[in-house]
Amino acid sequence: MKNRFNIDIYDKRDSAEAATAAAIIFYAENNSAPVIGLATGNTMTGVYKKLVDREARQPGMFNACHFIQLDEMVVLGGIGDNHSKAGIFNTDIQQQFLGQLNGRYASFIGLPASFDDPDKTVANHLDKIAALGGVDIQLLGIGVNGHIGFNEPPSTQDSICRIVSLAESTIALGGYPANSVGLTLGVAEIMASQRIIMLATSDQKSKIMAKALSTRPTPDCPASLLRNHPDLHIILDRDASSIINSYQQKVDQNAIFTHHG
Repeated sequence: MKNRFNIDIYDKRDSAEAATAAAIIFYAENNSAPVIGLATGNTMTGVYKKLVDREARQPGMFNACHFIQLDEMVVLGGIGDNHSKAGIFNTDIQQQFLGQLNGRYASFIGLPASFDDPDKTVANHLDKIAALGGVDIQLLGIGVNGHIGFNEPPSTQDSICRIVSLAESTIALGGYPANSVGLTLGVAEIMASQRIIMLATSDQKSKIMAKALSTRPTPDCPASLLRNHPDLHIILDRDASSIINSYQQKVDQNAIFTHHG
């Protein structure tokens, strides 16, 4: 039997961001030591602002939470003058979220911007996650080519934490140096999380969301592989869902749509 999954569509981006933040807050408040995987990028900026605003009214609400970094733009062998953006995802998490909290959090397992031994770095990251019992809830965005984290197409469902070459579209949209590489949790580690929440906003993501939900799960669109997860929750704004709405009969029949004003 195939897994059912929920797709919530909101008229406004702000509402979609609020629903995503609410899902994270609910998990933080209803689990004793939650392990929460954090994504970055423009899609997540509003989510983190809402989390910070809520925590300002309820300091310490994340005291028991462990946070995990999903991916990072890295430079192998040291940071040079042309690599000022190395480590930006870690910086974004600190500046937009963790560094803005009034209370504490249990731990943050981040990824380095530079290292000499990729295998050792990967093993160290995975060992720290395993010591916490794995990720409970993973927050995700989606790239315009269907990547999740830095799992660029093609990425199979058994792909693991690794260094990856970045697609031209990823480099261009991110404004990264041309020779950038990424360090990312693999699809396998993402799928091992207890729950996945994917947020997509803006019409820039509408085409790839339609592809991720209507084609058979394929490594050519890594986000489509998430449909094999037993607890997937997708949150979209109206713009990101626009193409889906035009041919909903082609979308995975296991999707449960709920439209919100």
